[in-house]
Amino acid sequence: MTVQEIFDTPAIKKVENAMIGLEENIERYRVDKPSGLEMMRVLIGLRRNLLADMFVMDENYKRLLSDFNETMKQQLIRMRHETIKAAHGVMNADVTGEIQAIGKCFLGYRYSKLHPVQTMQAKKIWAILNGSIDDYVQFYSDGVLMGGYVYDSRKEQESENQMLYLQEESDNWNEGLDMEITKDMYLI
Repeated sequence: MTVQEIFDTPAIKKVENAMIGLEENIERYRVDKPSGLEMMRVLIGLRRNLLADMFVMDENYKRLLSDFNETMKQQLIRMRHETIKAAHGVMNADVTGEIQAIGKCFLGYRYSKLHPVQTMQAKKIWAILNGSIDDYVQFYSDGVLMGGYVYDSRKEQESENQMLYLQEESDNWNEGLDMEITKDMYLI
């Protein structure tokens, strides 16, 4: 199944329509916020599970995943360099004491022009998922899954390999991915 075919299945369309409808009700009619948030999180989880069940990793998707993984790795390295640069800038400005800077990579608010599905519904779903509308996806409450890169002037800085866990044996623990097919990949 292609990505377009997956997103065109009745089950995905039904869940996405429910997500968009719920978001409109929350905005327009001030649906009870706590229960609305919880219902949206249930719908997001349902959508994720449906997509995971329909998506079958093949060589084409493996190449796309590899490209995405490499892009993510480069962004994390760039974020590390920018964090260190900012910390050093503060230290060079005659600020005394211990300096700590935290760098984070955030999800983009703009919907990717490269995504194979370019519909208004897809763009609305992206706004729900990336946090630009509300904090529906708790994992990304501040834009990132984990704390990002911390520069602490009191400690020896970890290397890029340590930050990306590249010194460790690859285990491709990523939930939802076929470990056998991705065993030769180092997914971050």
